[in-house]
Amino acid sequence: IFSRQDFDFEQEGALNTISPAIAGNITRNLSAGLTVNIWRKSFFGDSGWEQTTRFNAATTIAGTEFPLEIVEHREYEDVRGENYTIGLLWTATQKLSLGARYDTRLSAKADFSGFDDRSDFVSGPVFYEDDREVHLPARWSIGAAYRMNDRLTLAGQYTRSDPNDHYIEASDGTRISFVDGVTTDDPASTDFDNIQTVNFG
Repeated sequence: IFSRQDFDFEQEGALNTISPAIAGNITRNLSAGLTVNIWRKSFFGDSGWEQTTRFNAATTIAGTEFPLEIVEHREYEDVRGENYTIGLLWTATQKLSLGARYDTRLSAKADFSGFDDRSDFVSGPVFYEDDREVHLPARWSIGAAYRMNDRLTLAGQYTRSDPNDHYIEASDGTRISFVDGVTTDDPASTDFDNIQTVNFG
């Protein structure tokens, strides 16, 4: 018995936002800002994405090959929703500034369609249509900038978010993780650690 397997994944698309913002001084050294992120398709382009997974396999038994091809296509269109970004900037001294930012969680609606096709399907492809929700996790970050002199400023930032809140929810309540594609009620689903990033420049 000999087996061969090939796996291919393609994805393309874009998510667009229109983000009006306002900012001002609370005190002489403390400023605050608020941005409203309006997730919509616009003249910049559509807001959505599509992905196609292709799986090809062949099993050879006693010189006879048994091929199998599986195609799974998923398309999310017209992603629409709102979330907010809140920022604070404190000028502690003439050289040191401290900042904080919080992006609220996004729950956006999307039009979903797709199909599954297998070479061993007798009746042809199976098509899907649904109204789904796209969930992106809240994210917060803190940072600091120190002005060494007129030519050099050092800056750093720490950001944290929870990938377990990064999922798609079907109309029947099923949640599909963006991270590994597994439904969250599946025993094989993973409880992911927080994503933490540090930037320095």
